[in-house]
Amino acid sequence: MLWDIEGIDRYCGFQPKYIRGAAAIIIVVDHTRSQSLIEGIEIFKLARDVSDVPAILAINKADLDSTWHWGEDELAELSHPFSHTFHTSAKSGANVELLFSTLAQKLLSEAEQ
Repeated sequence: MLWDIEGIDRYCGFQPKYIRGAAAIIIVVDHTRSQSLIEGIEIFKLARDVSDVPAILAINKADLDSTWHWGEDELAELSHPFSHTFHTSAKSGANVELLFSTLAQKLLSEAEQ
């Protein structure tokens, strides 16, 4: 089951009830908007207060030019706490299947331990 909880609504805040019982978290950010990464990291930190399940960062819209001002080293530092980071495109489907199969393999390997 997948829940799309969208970004943080400044009026209602983060809802931890959507994270409780989750097997994993996928934070999707838009690499055409710098604020999207900042908000994604904020959501990740709030989610970590509720759960320590695997978290994947999906940097979406890989089919478009990035407008982020972070370099590769800075991006690596920001995405460090995530289990994996994928550059995806919902439009072309690039790396979407890889993201979900990697997540499934990670969850299966953790279940076997």
